[in-house]
Amino acid sequence: CGGGGINPGDGSQCNHPDGSIKKVLILNPDFIDVQSNQLADDPVISLIPDDDLKRVVASRKPAEIFERIPDNIKELVSAGRPIPLSSRCVSHLKHKGSPYGTYGESLLRRLFMVIAYKTKLMTANWIMAERHVLPIRIAKVGEAARPASSDDIADVQEQLAAVANDPNLTIVTHHAFDLEFIGATGKIHNIAPDLEYVGKEMLDGLMLNQALLNGEMQSYSGAAVGVETMIRRLESWRQELADWAEINIFLPI
Repeated sequence: CGGGGINPGDGSQCNHPDGSIKKVLILNPDFIDVQSNQLADDPVISLIPDDDLKRVVASRKPAEIFERIPDNIKELVSAGRPIPLSSRCVSHLKHKGSPYGTYGESLLRRLFMVIAYKTKLMTANWIMAERHVLPIRIAKVGEAARPASSDDIADVQEQLAAVANDPNLTIVTHHAFDLEFIGATGKIHNIAPDLEYVGKEMLDGLMLNQALLNGEMQSYSGAAVGVETMIRRLESWRQELADWAEINIFLPI
């Protein structure tokens, strides 16, 4: 039946006599449509053809891949319809969330604002650090007792341009001349405390233990409690995956 669960000959349910599990794939959730309800036992799961699959079916190239695609799949892709997947061959696994919900609860979603804040801090200091590489040059010509004329300013600009191309040249001008470089020294914000705060928030969001990562911060007793809590949390998810493997892989075989 090609994974459809229906015998194409008579339309009956395909029981796969003497069959085995060939492989297990994790599908891209961006191209999966799940329709479920709290009153239904199993959700209706469909595969949305991506651009690569549409291109292969439309162009029939590469021929090696096109020939391996079942004919019924080619018809669905050509018609722009989703590919229905059998509930016997597809399982909808998600982290926590409601049993009939489409999406689970992401561990990273709670960190989006923290990561965005860290990015803003680093971007601000990155811009200031570039001022170290390319400082601003300010040339002052003239003073109150001896104001600079337009010819004086043009002469200084010409000499500065020549010095930029040849550092060995000497600038010759009157005494009312001052050249200084404005950089970012002393103006860069110290983001070390903020980065430390961001790192702590990320560890708290992922429910990780600092002592587990690098052996710092806590005493042994405090670290042991954190590690034990993390083990319990991971064990529940590991047990859920183990139950799925027993029911969907070992039991059919």
